[in-house]
Amino acid sequence: MKKYFFKSLLFFLFSTPLIAQNSIEAYLTYADFTTSDHKPYLETYLTVIGNSINYQKNERGKYQATVLVSIAFVQKDSIKNFKKYNLFSSEFDSINGTKPNFIDQQRFSLDNGEYDMELEIADKNSTQAPYKHKEKIVIRYDQETVRFSEIELVESATPTKTQNILSKSGYDIVPYVSKYYPSNYNQLNFYAELYNMNVAMKEKEKFLLSYYIEDFDSHEKLSNFSSFNKEEASAISSILKNFSIDKLPTGNYNLCLETRDRENNLLAERKLFFQRTNPMKEEDIIPDLSLIDLEQTFLKNYNNKDTIILMLLNVRPISSMAERNYATNQIKGGNTEIMKKFFYSFWQTRNAAHPYEEWMNYKEKVDEVNRLFSTNNRDKNGFNSDRGRVYLKYGKPDVRSINEHEPSSYPYEIWQYNRLASGQTNRRFIFYSPFVGTNDYRLIHSDARGEVFDSRWRYKIDERSSLPATQKYNLDNENINRNDFGRQVDDLYRNPR
Repeated sequence: MKKYFFKSLLFFLFSTPLIAQNSIEAYLTYADFTTSDHKPYLETYLTVIGNSINYQKNERGKYQATVLVSIAFVQKDSIKNFKKYNLFSSEFDSINGTKPNFIDQQRFSLDNGEYDMELEIADKNSTQAPYKHKEKIVIRYDQETVRFSEIELVESATPTKTQNILSKSGYDIVPYVSKYYPSNYNQLNFYAELYNMNVAMKEKEKFLLSYYIEDFDSHEKLSNFSSFNKEEASAISSILKNFSIDKLPTGNYNLCLETRDRENNLLAERKLFFQRTNPMKEEDIIPDLSLIDLEQTFLKNYNNKDTIILMLLNVRPISSMAERNYATNQIKGGNTEIMKKFFYSFWQTRNAAHPYEEWMNYKEKVDEVNRLFSTNNRDKNGFNSDRGRVYLKYGKPDVRSINEHEPSSYPYEIWQYNRLASGQTNRRFIFYSPFVGTNDYRLIHSDARGEVFDSRWRYKIDERSSLPATQKYNLDNENINRNDFGRQVDDLYRNPR
């Protein structure tokens, strides 16, 4: 499921913008599915925040708001599907008071292929210009491949009495149009479909369906948020499940689906990123450290406080948010024994049988990034640099494009990852160094979830260019013809090598 958030005609992803008066606030997500006769379709889910729009009296003397929405799917300059409609709020006797949010869902039949989804949304009773957004989407279903649909987060699900736009698999499913769960939400509901299992095995043969939550940063499966079912193979299997998340601490997570055959071979998987805010006590998050006898661990002879602190800092790139917060608090407290116990627990949770070997394997990577990415003008340790953090968190990039001598640009690097452990594919990280002779490269843009996103990253790299700012980069046209001698950044970004 994809998510977009609109406010004050700006585009945000997984962020909270500043509040502005007279601006529409809306959330859009979408998910693709296919029918039993292999006809793909895409659903869009739009929630408009009731208090963010303007209300005027209608012909019945009631106050009502109207949102103008148009969604088009374009393929090679040809519109393949299109809807333009007015989305109305409920009617009210008074303009005062809190106005409830309202939800809209649409379905679009689309053949397999790549499309530009073009969206336009506006408050009919406002003078502000409409928000416009274009994005590429890919629809890819066939009759042979085992695969999941997108995961749809669910607000509520009730048995269908009369077939309607919300009906799927015998339920009326109201979407949860966000990937953020505040502390007052204690349940995560989701819906998905699994296709073509009857091709991979015999009809009605049993297979294992697993669903779980993993930490987004470390990709560690959370044992308290993991379940499975035995299902019967069929052309379409409907999945409507939930997790109680009252004890899920603040952090970034992936909701994961997997299916395997009897030999435990992975047949299909799907992941969905979400965020959770849930202040909890440290003892509810970190394992009981009192059970650890340091004399029986590899840390028994480590007594230098500065060494222990450095080791805790080493593992920050692969720590969960809860682990980072706990380690920070213990470093401030300065209790060497507790820090040692936590460090041992950290590696024990990752490899219960061989925690020391797991730490040593990671330490080799730390030594490598210290050698490659140490800096002269900040902390000399490479693991504290942006490149070092990304290297330790995601591993060695599949392609590392280095350009230190473009005449019109600051030194920069473009890292390409073909596939991240979170399931994301073809992700790039852009680093640049405005500090001559320091080896200090800052991360200025990435399309990986949870990383810094800046559509104007080229401006930073090109600040040395002699061209006027209006010619350096046209935000509406990435393929603008550039006459800046020796410039390769656009080509390297599109085709890393």
